[in-house]
Amino acid sequence: MNMDIKDIDKTKLYVVGVSGGPDSMALLDMAFSNGLNVIVGHVNYKRRETADRDQMLVEGYCDKHNLTFESLTAGKHHGNFQKWARDIRYRFFKHLVDKHHAEGVMIAHHQDDLIETYLLQKKRRQIPLYWGIRDEVSIDGLRIYRPLLTLSKDEIIRYCINHRIDYGKDETNDSDDYTRNKIRHEIVERLSKKEKDDLVKKIEHANETLLARQELVNVEVKRLVEEFDVDHFLALNKNLQRETIRKFLMDKGINTKHYSIAHLNELLNFIKKKGNHEIALDDKHMFALSYGNILIYEPNKLTYHYQIDKLESIKTPYFKISDHGELINGVTISKEDLPLTIRSWQADDMIELRFGHKKINRWFIDRKIAIDQRLSWPIVLNKNQEVILVPKIGCNVTHFSNNPNLFVLKL
Repeated sequence: MNMDIKDIDKTKLYVVGVSGGPDSMALLDMAFSNGLNVIVGHVNYKRRETADRDQMLVEGYCDKHNLTFESLTAGKHHGNFQKWARDIRYRFFKHLVDKHHAEGVMIAHHQDDLIETYLLQKKRRQIPLYWGIRDEVSIDGLRIYRPLLTLSKDEIIRYCINHRIDYGKDETNDSDDYTRNKIRHEIVERLSKKEKDDLVKKIEHANETLLARQELVNVEVKRLVEEFDVDHFLALNKNLQRETIRKFLMDKGINTKHYSIAHLNELLNFIKKKGNHEIALDDKHMFALSYGNILIYEPNKLTYHYQIDKLESIKTPYFKISDHGELINGVTISKEDLPLTIRSWQADDMIELRFGHKKINRWFIDRKIAIDQRLSWPIVLNKNQEVILVPKIGCNVTHFSNNPNLFVLKL
């Protein structure tokens, strides 16, 4: 059941996001008329000639009813305007919520928006976590409330007319440059009230089915994390495979909101490949299959470089230095070796051991060391940038003794 604005806690403070259009002006008036404790947040993108007019409408309503008005004038946008504007808007709302110690922000999404989102998800062949729009959700620590999802656009317009609420019109909504606008004009606006109600019921049923599968998905994600069995995984229903991978990625902090079926299928095909390999998920994260396990890691977070000017015990997120330990982690250092460099492994690193030169990557392969572990493995070099120690492999032949004075342990 969707929330109703009459059911919202009147003892709490809320930010209301108000653009000046009919939807948000109606929401603001409903909140005020129902005695809710609110402040108003408005973002002016300066993108059209009527932008200042809309700000004046919102500010005028706040002045008339003695409501706190907060505004942000956005700078020039880069790339996708809609994404950029959404990011600006929600960062601003989060700022206001934190500044005023509010419960969250109320947004004027309505029934037509819910239907548009559902149709857009279908068009993009997405497997969403939720069909349409939730009435309450938390995004990056910001609680978002949408109390108008049961009202159509026509009902909201009538509310504004009947209550004499002034509002502005965003002319960019008339354009079909965006897929959402095209869906709105060519499909949603042509639906009858009954057709909209029937479609909403269909969306509700789809969400009930989706939520019922979550328990099964959680079981498979747990199995994937704790003891991944590729044969078992590939024997699952294709939809369950996709949903399991998506949930696994989400749990690892990957934004999968806009992942399509085709995108998830690409990852499934990747898992079917034999051997060790990796693929980029985005500009930060890698998705890897390493010795039968699925890994998600950020290469940049595994890269490091430290200079050691004297022999002393230290601890970093990647390794620690001690004056005692296992011989395989020890090396004998003289003053001529200082300063030392301890950095993350590089693909061409080699070390000269008593039985000859050994490429460190070969050792990783022989020991079946996972890809992410390799990237963070500490390599110790002397001032001449000669590799003199690799923990768990040993020190080079010229720095070996039975009484090492430096031990490096990988963490």
